[in-house]
Amino acid sequence: MIIEYEGKTYNVRTEKIEKDSYDVIINDVKSDFSVIPITENIFKIKQNNKNQIAYVTSNDEKYYFCCAGDLYEISKSIESDVGYDVSENSLNKLIIKPPMPGSIVKVEVSVGQEINEGEPILIIEAMKMETTLFSSISGVVTEVNVQPGEQVPADKILAIIEKSAE
Repeated sequence: MIIEYEGKTYNVRTEKIEKDSYDVIINDVKSDFSVIPITENIFKIKQNNKNQIAYVTSNDEKYYFCCAGDLYEISKSIESDVGYDVSENSLNKLIIKPPMPGSIVKVEVSVGQEINEGEPILIIEAMKMETTLFSSISGVVTEVNVQPGEQVPADKILAIIEKSAE
């Protein structure tokens, strides 16, 4: 997901390291802390063998993050609505993963379907917020690996789109 904090833009994603533990990757740099979800809005933050509890909520414009008595207001970038983790984006293939663990709300495509750049692929809900994932290339859907209602980890490949031959 793309966020803005104190006038700077950050690309934030998670990477599963254990059963329910995730590293946080900020602008392609692994942070020095990991996150363990407790509920949709409560997380354990592990840093230097110390644990903290963090609370997260959001509205249409901001995320609110409270940890160690400090409250942070983080603006959602306009790009957040189309943000997702693309683990491989070559010239010919787009592999789509969720921005964080969540639940699939709706699948907008099917295998074999042609899709244009900017069209929706699916809707995922995480932390009580729905996010639509869009295609960044025109092509053919070659894999859809989820169905509505399915809980998905951050490292699951949701769909693959292969670029159409020009």
